[in-house]
Amino acid sequence: MATYNQVTCSTLYSNSSLPLQTNPDIAGIGVSTRMMPSEKYSDVCNQVIISFVFTAYFTFILIFVHYVLDCSQEADRNPIDRGITKFLRICIRLDISNWGPSIVKGVLMYSDQQLVTGIAILSAGYSQLSGGLPVYYRQFLLQLAWFSSLTHLTTLTLLRQYFWQNAASRRWRITLMIVLAVMQTVALLPTIYDSFGPNLPAICVLTFVPTNFGHPVVTTDSVLTLAIFLTYLISSYVTRLVELSRITSAFFGKWLRLKPGNQLKGFLELLQCRIQDTSAKLLWWSLHTTFFIIFVFLRALFDIAESTLWEYSNLFFNIYR
Repeated sequence: MATYNQVTCSTLYSNSSLPLQTNPDIAGIGVSTRMMPSEKYSDVCNQVIISFVFTAYFTFILIFVHYVLDCSQEADRNPIDRGITKFLRICIRLDISNWGPSIVKGVLMYSDQQLVTGIAILSAGYSQLSGGLPVYYRQFLLQLAWFSSLTHLTTLTLLRQYFWQNAASRRWRITLMIVLAVMQTVALLPTIYDSFGPNLPAICVLTFVPTNFGHPVVTTDSVLTLAIFLTYLISSYVTRLVELSRITSAFFGKWLRLKPGNQLKGFLELLQCRIQDTSAKLLWWSLHTTFFIIFVFLRALFDIAESTLWEYSNLFFNIYR
């Protein structure tokens, strides 16, 4: 196994135009390929395991079918979800409520697979750092782990009530989710260092960044990109972890929406009384109208943010964008 010191890394950086060597552990049999965007490395294939991608797409199909056609939990749904699913059912005219438990079990199986796969992908990347894993393949593994983790997070919306009723499964899920979130966060941090050749060993970037071989260390774009990715990743994990428990979900729902909403309703009632009891009706009417618009806007915003449709579409967009 090669030893990567600063001299070795400096030499490799100076020869960054050399062809990228194919990694047999990543580019293997039983995969589909697409070419790298760079013309210099157009002969190198970007590998994606077929079964991994297939199960992710199949999971999304199951989630969509359950969301649209399962009527068994209609009373517990968000007003926006009820309106959307009611409209779609008029077009499809099919009720699969009897299939609901089977679909949940299938999504649970694929959810477990995506969670374990994400941890395995990142573990494989960490284990190959000392062996000279190139920057390009490290970035590729990060993309696969991103795809896997967000697919897993998408399944948790459908599986929420399952975990509310199964405390042991919920504890294991929370533990593994924290492990994956920490591994992803640590793996994303070095991406702040921009514009390294794809064939440079990733360990050189991680170990000798302060000197950086005379290369610019950090750019504004890389800092902004990293901040956006980390903010989205951490917020997605935090919201899903909160929703895995009925207690924490109810607690945050109470203090973030119910209590502030009741306070604002009380304030609107006070303004309504002022309009009727005082001579400065125009002033109080203007205030009442302004705060009523704010109230309606916030209620619509919370309804959208709490809807299952928003959770699915938001995660789906960030997986495939």
